[in-house]
Amino acid sequence: MAIITFSGNPMINVAGAYFPAWLGCMVVGVFGTWFLGILFHRLTWSSILQPPILMIPAIFSAITLWTWLLFFAAR
Repeated sequence: MAIITFSGNPMINVAGAYFPAWLGCMVVGVFGTWFLGILFHRLTWSSILQPPILMIPAIFSAITLWTWLLFFAAR
């Protein structure tokens, strides 16, 4: 089983251009928040996550930071 390891380099090569890794983590955070919002709405858990003006940025931040730690934390 191959283990994917990253060197901790905060640059991502996308089609020959280098982008900061935090930008990719933010995109994952946006889509993850969107997905969880739909999931919570379908499971009728959206009433638990009140007020949404605080919870949505908190969920976005958590997903973004966990993505950064998972892929780019120095080991």
